[in-house]
Amino acid sequence: MGKLDLVQSRNHILKHAIAAPPEHGRQLLSTLALVEPFALWRFSQTPPGEISFRRA
Repeated sequence: MGKLDLVQSRNHILKHAIAAPPEHGRQLLSTLALVEPFALWRFSQTPPGEISFRRA
């Protein structure tokens, strides 16, 4: 029961956080959400000796 309350609370906070920026800000957040997985994949393919931004 407590876990459900945490999930509902998290969803409530996220809903308001996403709605807070103006329209162009929400569009930017949406675009970044789409780009981030590709960027993580791309930087995980970095050859040895180059900078890598791989997540731990």
